[in-house]
Amino acid sequence: MKVDALPLQYCSSNCKPCIVFPVGKIIKRFGHFPGGSGFLGQHVVKHLREDAAVSEVRVVDLRPFEERLGLSPAASRVPVTWVPADLTEEADEAKCEEAFGGADLVIHCAGLEDRSYPADLQALHRHNVKATEAVVSLCRRANVPRLVSTSSVEVVFVPYLRNALGTALGSYSVIVNQTEARAVPPEDPSDLEPFPASKLRAERIVLAANGSALDNGGSLRTVALRAPPMYGEEDRQLVPGLLRLARLFENTLLQLGGPSQRHQHAYVGNVAWAHVCAGHALAREEAVEAQAVAGLAVFVTDESPKGDLLRLTQLLLTFPDVSGSGTPSLVRVRASPLPTWVSYLAAVAAETLVTATFGARLPVRPSAFISYLSSFVSLSRLRAETRLRYAPKYAAEDAIARSRAYYARAKDLQEVDPLD
Repeated sequence: MKVDALPLQYCSSNCKPCIVFPVGKIIKRFGHFPGGSGFLGQHVVKHLREDAAVSEVRVVDLRPFEERLGLSPAASRVPVTWVPADLTEEADEAKCEEAFGGADLVIHCAGLEDRSYPADLQALHRHNVKATEAVVSLCRRANVPRLVSTSSVEVVFVPYLRNALGTALGSYSVIVNQTEARAVPPEDPSDLEPFPASKLRAERIVLAANGSALDNGGSLRTVALRAPPMYGEEDRQLVPGLLRLARLFENTLLQLGGPSQRHQHAYVGNVAWAHVCAGHALAREEAVEAQAVAGLAVFVTDESPKGDLLRLTQLLLTFPDVSGSGTPSLVRVRASPLPTWVSYLAAVAAETLVTATFGARLPVRPSAFISYLSSFVSLSRLRAETRLRYAPKYAAEDAIARSRAYYARAKDLQEVDPLD
């Protein structure tokens, strides 16, 4: 099926600054482009339309843009123009150049989030790496001075044990309240799983472009936001995927990877808000008093519960009844966890059996999933607070409530995926 990459932009009423960010569409069963018409992009567009300086938002996507989040009266005044184009297609180059023309800021959200096994390395490279190269090139030719790119915290998920024992136990990560200066990516991206490896390559392209010359003699300022796995409105992968998995085991999720799990997740609305903050921060780079952020990677976190992913899923799928008390969750987590090494070896055996014996392709690599569940990840957002002036827009309670309202659509649909 044809794959697309897409830009979105907004303009102010007095000086034609624009934001352009490539976004995308579902391309196949195992991967998709989150973007302006999808998960993260819907929330970025909403925040942009609530900005008093914005007069127009343009979404360049092969899918028509449809507002699905609801808007305040102030935001509704800002029109959204949909323009079809594909960053990776030469035939659409003129459309992309027109979309980038006059832009003041590019927010690059396009990326193929494909965790299937065996991985489609060609597709990941084309739509995460080559598309990012195209964005940087377009910024230079169109004289766009600022670029914000969406990366992933998974680029720093370096295996804790890098020896034979670590291989046997699973390549889990241990990151304890670390800043970007301490939690660093590997030198060789191939040390990571294929998806984060492609995101690391894309991130390095964006950061290496910082300070590069524009055609008009100006310079490009860039920043990469390392987003954690997100939940919330329009999520069609994380929580829905675990709900589908639980239904295979009588609505139960097995606690794999041991009892000491701690994962960093974030509400999608807060991550989207960080992108807007990053755009403003790059605009302040010319001010003497501004702390420099250009050329840096930045962790984006919020106050979401810092437990394991499975418990978070159970929390998000627990809906209050009319009396205000909690009702049973759509899923339950098995109380007794399996040790990491048992879980990992079982996952390796399962993926080998299924792929080698039956030639099947799995939606997620089991051993990578166990490694993630076994990890301890806690990240500092000090750089985001001091250099982006970012603070979560939604408190944890509000984020959970908003997300539950979205996931509640699943309550009465037991036979089909309610979020497809």
